[in-house]
Amino acid sequence: MNNFTKFLFFLVMVIIDLTVCMAQPYEGYQYLSPKPNASGVDKSSIIVIRFEQILRTDNLNRSDLISVTGSESGVTRGQIRLASDNKTINFNPLLPFTEGETVYVSITPHLKNRNTPQLKSISYSFTIGNSEPELPMIEKKPVPEPEIDNLTTPLKLNQLKESGTVGRATISANGVAIPSDFPGFTVTTNINPSAGYIFLNNWGNQPYNMILDNDCNPVWYWRTPDRRRDFKVQKVGNDSILTMLVRSGYPFGQGYIALNNQYTVIDSFYSVNGYSTDEHELQVLENGNYIVIGIRNRTIDHPTLGRVSINESNFQEFTGEGDLLMDWQPLEEGHFDLLDIDPIWVGEPHFPHMNSVDIDDDGNYILSSRHLSEVTKINRQTGEIIWRFGGKNNQFTILNDPLNGFSSQHDVRVQGNGHYTMFDNGNGHNPPTSRAVEYVLNTEDSLNMTASMVWEYRYVQQNPNDQSHFMGNAQRLPSGNTQINWAEYWLPKVTEVTPDGEKVYEMNFLYGEYCYRAFRFPWHGVADVPYLVAESHREGVVLIMNKFGDANVDYYRIYGDQSNEPTTEITTSQSPLLTLRDLTNDETYYFRIKSVDKTGKESAFSNIERVRVKLLTPGENMVTNGDFSRRSNSWQFGAASGSSASIQTSDSICHISITNGGNDRNYIALYQQNLELLRGEEYALEFDAWADESRIIEAAVLNPYIEPYLQYAKIGVSAIDTVVYKHYSYTFSMVEQSNFDAFLVFFVGGSNADVYLDNISLKRVVSTPVEEIANTDLLKYELAANYPNPFNAETIFRFSIPVKSRVTLSMYDILGRHVADIVRQTYNPGNHTARFNGNNLSSGTYFCRMTAQDLNTMKNFTKVRKIILIK
Repeated sequence: MNNFTKFLFFLVMVIIDLTVCMAQPYEGYQYLSPKPNASGVDKSSIIVIRFEQILRTDNLNRSDLISVTGSESGVTRGQIRLASDNKTINFNPLLPFTEGETVYVSITPHLKNRNTPQLKSISYSFTIGNSEPELPMIEKKPVPEPEIDNLTTPLKLNQLKESGTVGRATISANGVAIPSDFPGFTVTTNINPSAGYIFLNNWGNQPYNMILDNDCNPVWYWRTPDRRRDFKVQKVGNDSILTMLVRSGYPFGQGYIALNNQYTVIDSFYSVNGYSTDEHELQVLENGNYIVIGIRNRTIDHPTLGRVSINESNFQEFTGEGDLLMDWQPLEEGHFDLLDIDPIWVGEPHFPHMNSVDIDDDGNYILSSRHLSEVTKINRQTGEIIWRFGGKNNQFTILNDPLNGFSSQHDVRVQGNGHYTMFDNGNGHNPPTSRAVEYVLNTEDSLNMTASMVWEYRYVQQNPNDQSHFMGNAQRLPSGNTQINWAEYWLPKVTEVTPDGEKVYEMNFLYGEYCYRAFRFPWHGVADVPYLVAESHREGVVLIMNKFGDANVDYYRIYGDQSNEPTTEITTSQSPLLTLRDLTNDETYYFRIKSVDKTGKESAFSNIERVRVKLLTPGENMVTNGDFSRRSNSWQFGAASGSSASIQTSDSICHISITNGGNDRNYIALYQQNLELLRGEEYALEFDAWADESRIIEAAVLNPYIEPYLQYAKIGVSAIDTVVYKHYSYTFSMVEQSNFDAFLVFFVGGSNADVYLDNISLKRVVSTPVEEIANTDLLKYELAANYPNPFNAETIFRFSIPVKSRVTLSMYDILGRHVADIVRQTYNPGNHTARFNGNNLSSGTYFCRMTAQDLNTMKNFTKVRKIILIK
């Protein structure tokens, strides 16, 4: 359009807008999105029009129902769809609008049946936002991380059962084959819990989505490349589906997928209108409709706060066919204000931080907004607020609650008849306290509404860190019990309690991992095709095979070669666990399998697994190019902002030249990854080091994906001398879950003195376990299993030494923290015993480490035993 035409068009549309506004034009219309006069609308937005009356699909004009014109882009063509509610129209533009333009919408409905009351025509406009450079977000208020040294893992129990792997792939008690990095679990209470399986995911170095029985044996699992969450069963009509968040690997990016009871992906769900899919919630309704939470970064001109950039969350409801019914944007529609934020979250960019949406008895929305500490009821047809519970705009008198309300909550759920449950994180309580809580709301008198607390359950606090500062959920089960996930890695992931507060079930990950939500549901699934996990170990490639839920599998056909879709049948296996040893080292192989049932029926192919064969003989160096004979190949080097350094190699020596060492050792690092550490094995790290000046460095074997870094070796710092090299040797036991992508890191920042490294090795220490020590002259270093084990208060350790040695027996908890010394003295050759009393320790799993130093050769021996204390 030329400028004169644009001016005439603008003038006409303004006159129409004024005329229509004066006539109160929206009679007969229930909901419009984007809202009239909205600004900052995304250029790809769908226009939603909902009429008050239900329309017959053959009665409404389609071709000339809606006219959409952009002040810059001109007439906009789009697809018009009548949603399955027969009230809502979607206009989906074929091309995006132009940034910054005003969009004029005219709706001219007419019904073909003249006996039906006719609908009025309306016109309105909205403005498309600009993709301007984002302002810096409001400075995020830090949430303090717990102090690891203050953590304990109290397991006061009447029975203890451990499940999961012990560092190697294995077959669980229910016949399911488990990979070596599958999480382990502790079940500390199991007294007739509710029916169904446990659904959860772990937030560890290798994520899994899992269905577990009450003994934590897996019924199904999926080893995923991304950290997934909100894994649960949802009902659609008579069918049950599994849904989960996915972060990558699908065309829509982050969103949700659904699986049927054959574990096949059948659907996907994601946000539109410029919003990315948020990670907090997907609700699929029984009629097939679904609700997702979205998030986008946008810049706001606020009358009090000025111009700020925030991460705004919204929620959207769609029909099962994908038509948009509601796009509830709290700021654009004037429902919430930035000043509504709970004071403890001032400075946090996420607003209002929606984390759950449920449907109330009357069909309206129940929204949880964490950073408002508010639960909001919203009209599902119009988007208008019905009431606000909690936070600065609370409309209720709170009764019978010793904490006078909730704070920073998650997972608000409708229980019927005005009852609502939630997981109250309690960040704003004094002191911070987490709980599952239930309120009943009385809204009959709109001027005197009340919220009465009728039930709560708090985790018994052992120390100040037992508050769940984020995540968590509380699920009311059909039995009337409540299942609670405390989310934090050191707290239980499942605690099931009766209405009277009696604990009937409790479990946690053996080594402590986070979990966003955990659920219990009835479920029956039979996999359509087998599922394969392949692991490359020093002794060969291990295949872990399962056709989940199928009891009729007779054997598996294994296909493997070096093409990406292998067709060579190499063997068969009746066991779901198979080790392939006759493979070429340092070559890449692809594997897939088929299952054959007892009638001879063959399944389709499984997923394809790609592995590189990494055969290692015991004692072989796992570090590649540890002598720097190939310069710096296989090594990576980094210097953080505020530091400056470079790496060079000459004469097979690594020279780290440091100009500015920064403020801390971890500002400069030399590292190598993809190292295999198996739980329960002993390892030795050795290297040569020296420097231009006396200084300290830190050699670490760790998992950098867990904050703070999960240290496997717990070596600490090494003092290095000038000019003359020194050999350093450390041994450690891998007590955490197996990791096939561990890092060896040398932190060398914090000083400007150059560092030199050479002859770096990380090897598995070979030892032969001996359970019983015989009374014989053929003595060797050994630590036998303690007896009794499990023990209550007191147990006895037996050990032997062949020569005079300095012996230390030390106790560590499951986080690797030193908790006690049993002995620390010199012994003559022979068999010895040591008695240990654990009265000062909490119930749980511990490790006893024996270190013995030959006083003649100064060589060291180490051995680790797992012990269980039950009080």
